[in-house]
Amino acid sequence: MTVYVDEIRSYPKQWCHMWCDGDLDELHAMADKIGLKRSWFQTKNVHFLHYDLVPSKRALALKHGAEFMPLKDWIMRIKPCTK
Repeated sequence: MTVYVDEIRSYPKQWCHMWCDGDLDELHAMADKIGLKRSWFQTKNVHFLHYDLVPSKRALALKHGAEFMPLKDWIMRIKPCTK
């Protein structure tokens, strides 16, 4: 299973997404490692389950093993996390 981050966006501030291609436990474990609150997990009115990250948290996620994937590539083969 892999945790992914996409490219940084600048609207209205800089941020990106973090998601997984497997079990949500792996995604939440990464969130815990990089200091995210579980309440920040995006579940409502979204196309896929994810966390939003600021650039410093994105860097930490990459340091802890997350992989970069352009969001358009993920959308082309979307495999939502399981609960």
